[in-house]
Amino acid sequence: MKILSNKFYFIIVALFVFINTATAQPPPPNEPAPPVVPIDGLLTVFIVVAVVFGIYMIYRNKKNQTPLRN
Repeated sequence: MKILSNKFYFIIVALFVFINTATAQPPPPNEPAPPVVPIDGLLTVFIVVAVVFGIYMIYRNKKNQTPLRN
């Protein structure tokens, strides 16, 4: 009997939660977003810096590796 009443209460609570979420009003629309600014000024500089940094990291890792001794 107790299990049946617990299921009943669970179903009632679940229905109330569903009804409240289903009937909720959507939020008001936000103000318009600012215009999109393209990234064009320093893009080539960023790419060059990334490539140079990658070459430096590869060189440093190759230099720090110890050779295998037989």
